[in-house]
Amino acid sequence: MKIVADKPVRQYELTYILSSNATSDERQKSVTAVEKLLKKNKFSITSTDEWGKKDFAYPISHGGTHHREGEYYHLIIEGPAEKVEDISRSLKLEESLLRYLVVNATETVEPEEKKATETED
Repeated sequence: MKIVADKPVRQYELTYILSSNATSDERQKSVTAVEKLLKKNKFSITSTDEWGKKDFAYPISHGGTHHREGEYYHLIIEGPAEKVEDISRSLKLEESLLRYLVVNATETVEPEEKKATETED
């Protein structure tokens, strides 16, 4: 009998922006659509944070409109590494999102020896 190892579960940060012109119902539909997409791809939401309305550094064109501000949402999610590309592809197709970003949430720390050598040079 062969034992199959579980696939690794990793933690990611997902930040997305919705139009500030959208109604609260439209924003809620978009948030629900993102949550359904994550659950469909076997991701769990660890933390949800609404950052609120923020101005952009430059206008973003989306759907024939120039947006100067947006509603930011930040999620901490956990799930299989091989499904991240599927999530990115699906988020790209989600018309209500102005922008999104998925990044690996695990920290990489440099060893102390390497830091000490770099400062001596």
